[in-house]
Amino acid sequence: MSKFCGSCGSQIADEATFCPNCGASAADAQAPAPAATQQTPYVQPTAAPAQKNNNSKVIGIAIVGVVVLVLLFVLFGSLFGGGYKKPIAKMCKGLEKEDWKIYSECLPKDQKKAIGNKRGKDIIKNAVEFMEDKYGKNIKISYKVTDKEKLDKDDIDDLEDKFKKRYDKKIKISKAYELEVKLTIKGKDDKDSDEVDFVVAKVDGKWVILEGGLV
Repeated sequence: MSKFCGSCGSQIADEATFCPNCGASAADAQAPAPAATQQTPYVQPTAAPAQKNNNSKVIGIAIVGVVVLVLLFVLFGSLFGGGYKKPIAKMCKGLEKEDWKIYSECLPKDQKKAIGNKRGKDIIKNAVEFMEDKYGKNIKISYKVTDKEKLDKDDIDDLEDKFKKRYDKKIKISKAYELEVKLTIKGKDDKDSDEVDFVVAKVDGKWVILEGGLV
């Protein structure tokens, strides 16, 4: 087994008396230190990441999708379906509140101008007084469209001509219906229902009552 010079550290043979490098006595030579045993450091095992619950995400996305579809259905229904009923609703609300401004929203603008605010308020006031005499105070009016018939081009032309003769104003009707409406009037003392015919039309992009209203 080789040993090392105690003076210069050179390796010398076991049987050598002097260091071949520096000449120092081999008596001072030292045996090599035993190699340190290398130990593999302990590594704390890393816990495997918990698996995400994909099912919860899928359910959440599905619920959101359903809600969006419902909202879209309601939105498109309100925008594109039943618009022809809006003037009937305005008429009922205007009478309930005895408010000419609300009621007049169901009329073409030229007709509203021709009537004027003062006369319009008198018409609404007289109508409400008549209903209160018959049914009592706190008048409530509800309606239900029981029948609807789309008017053709000839009918629309006739409506435009009638309006021109009556108000000396030309209107453009893009669509029109003849409606059969069940009106229910309820007061504090009594209530009654009756079938009333209306003609509603889309004039300049707005649905209005052309026939069947108070004026």
